[in-house]
Amino acid sequence: MSISLHVNGRLQSFSEEELCNKLKRLEELERIFAEKQAMTKTELRIAQESSEEEKFRVIPNSIDVTLFEKKRKDKKQERVRQVILEAFEEVRKRPEKYAEHFYVMIPKKTWITKTIEELVIMANTGESCIADWVHQSLVWAQRIANGESWMNICNNPDTEKWYRIVLGKNGKIWLVGGSHEYDDDICPPADYSECYMIDSCAKVGDAVPLMVFYK
Repeated sequence: MSISLHVNGRLQSFSEEELCNKLKRLEELERIFAEKQAMTKTELRIAQESSEEEKFRVIPNSIDVTLFEKKRKDKKQERVRQVILEAFEEVRKRPEKYAEHFYVMIPKKTWITKTIEELVIMANTGESCIADWVHQSLVWAQRIANGESWMNICNNPDTEKWYRIVLGKNGKIWLVGGSHEYDDDICPPADYSECYMIDSCAKVGDAVPLMVFYK
């Protein structure tokens, strides 16, 4: 059975199989086009979105620890899972410091450069303090508990303008996340590395302190 259709002003005949294949190809092209449009919107959102000066609430005792029991196949996700489990162990050992609910905030960057020491001092206002690696790990855990995907936290590009600094282990500073204002190769939100000592005099222009509030 053949079907005749006008294509670009010419009458052409197609078998039923040929017509089905062309329709499938058209559907595939429409899907690809839609994905590219969605990707463009995502890239635009990533470039514009920021949570500067917005407080994010963390309630450690409400987080379902079983969400982090199963090993992740993805290496980045597994690395984050491990440090989250370490953070929960610190909550168990030091409930007076970590079990109470808290808020974290990324301040608006209004300076060009500051030393690591200056950034730490800036965060420690009396009303707030600089986050440490436990606070930061609990933030990632809370985001996952709130329904955010592992991919978004551990693999997808960060949406923040600047890297964040938090107190790491053994007197080190962690440089966390990615920076749209500084880096073209944007790291995911849960990317972290030990880059500085707390008393470092090195000038930093691409990072802000992650601040913790208990009210």
